[in-house]
Amino acid sequence: MCRSWFRPSEIIGLQFELTQLTANADTTEEEVQPAAVLQTRLSMARENVDTLMKADAERTREVLRLKDRVATLQREVDSQQLRASQAEVQASDFRSRLIRSQACMGRLNTELQRVKKELVSQGTRKE
Repeated sequence: MCRSWFRPSEIIGLQFELTQLTANADTTEEEVQPAAVLQTRLSMARENVDTLMKADAERTREVLRLKDRVATLQREVDSQQLRASQAEVQASDFRSRLIRSQACMGRLNTELQRVKKELVSQGTRKE
């Protein structure tokens, strides 16, 4: 009756049963067989616990690796957000300068038209 997995407390129980059996044994054929079964179960339990501990250690390493990756990605996101906000500030500044320059160009065009009319009117007066 072997199970596929064992808890550490079961290993201790198996060790205790095995020591009790061997301590009280008269080494008859009937008592050697349960000892061999207990020994087999104990070795299987130890292997399973070792496997579980290795798997747990691997999962822990993977969790730490993923946490590091998340932290790296978060720093990258923060950096990209900072650059994006700086670009938005620059774009806003550019738009305001563009609007001011367009307004200035409009005023200069108006002034140019006025000066042209004035020159035309002065030219017709001289003739």
